[in-house]
Amino acid sequence: MGGNNISGLSVDTLAVKSCQQIGDYLTRGNTSINKLYIGNTTPPVFATAYGDNSNGYINAIYVPIGTSSAYLASSDFVKGGYGWSVETLTPKLHEYDFDADPDGIFAELQ
Repeated sequence: MGGNNISGLSVDTLAVKSCQQIGDYLTRGNTSINKLYIGNTTPPVFATAYGDNSNGYINAIYVPIGTSSAYLASSDFVKGGYGWSVETLTPKLHEYDFDADPDGIFAELQ
């Protein structure tokens, strides 16, 4: 997942059931994401590039139940610089039941 975006774009919900890498200019140009759902039980690589500011522009990250500590411990997901730090990621990280999908995020994909 990556590529071009529109400067200042505001996305309420971005959901990915499975991916190997996320990032690469995801928040470039002050693009903000209110809720980011990542369905991987193993944390993907969170790639960052010049202009990204994940700490400032992604408000909440939802990961599968029982995996938040793995996400926080993953050096592929937690990075300094343009990515997260453990301190800024911890309050943003929430566990979500992707099987039950109570918010209906993936309902239309079924």
